[in-house]
Amino acid sequence: MRKWEPEPSIFNLVKEPIIGKSCSLVNTLLDCGGQIIIKDFVSFGHNVMLLTGKHNYYLTGEKRQKESLYSPITIDNGAWIGSGAIICGGVLIGENSVIGAGSVVTKSVPPNEMWGGVPAKFIKKI
Repeated sequence: MRKWEPEPSIFNLVKEPIIGKSCSLVNTLLDCGGQIIIKDFVSFGHNVMLLTGKHNYYLTGEKRQKESLYSPITIDNGAWIGSGAIICGGVLIGENSVIGAGSVVTKSVPPNEMWGGVPAKFIKKI
């Protein structure tokens, strides 16, 4: 009997996500307007969102809705993303880094560091 594994929720599939081996995605939302790369042995808590898109807030109405901008997201080997975290476009999560539950990551995280908060900030080296 095959063990049941939940699939990530993927929308806006402009770029197909690249997902490495032995990754754990639990109810993860992938906005694939921009490229998403998840390398090997990455773990996600429940309800993580990877959002590659953003809107130009200087525009209004229909123009704002239609003119989306996309930036890639890369999650490096062995990273651990806590439940409810949001990873924004243009971010690289470094190897073996940990992102705290509920964090909003708006800039890249170096390898072997713990970050958390809204917006996410450096907590400590690991």
